[in-house]
Amino acid sequence: MVLASTLRFVVLTLACIGAGTVYAQDARLHAFVNDDDSQFVDIWLNQSGTVTIKASNGKPNRYMSIRVIVYFFSGARVVSKEYQNINCVAPNGYGPGKECWFENMTGPGITGITKISAESHKQS
Repeated sequence: MVLASTLRFVVLTLACIGAGTVYAQDARLHAFVNDDDSQFVDIWLNQSGTVTIKASNGKPNRYMSIRVIVYFFSGARVVSKEYQNINCVAPNGYGPGKECWFENMTGPGITGITKISAESHKQS
């Protein structure tokens, strides 16, 4: 009985975590952009070929808009480059930061990707 209720609690907890965590665990390649001390972007190329992006904004009362360039490599050669405009709402006051998830985005559509990297250009 205790085991059954523990399992039910774990399943409900996992359901509440959200899809972003599920996709992030599915990821095989990861890139990170730290635009400044309080705003950053994580990018994952998932095993399914889709891309998941998480924007984290820790600047109170300040909207985040960043243009991210993602480079997809096969060995040492760039085989694809994509631009993404990432926007994330500002946290209110000095509470916890805000996160925005962008999931199941179309990937580069190329097999054999061995590495990804990213850079950003702050818009505001």
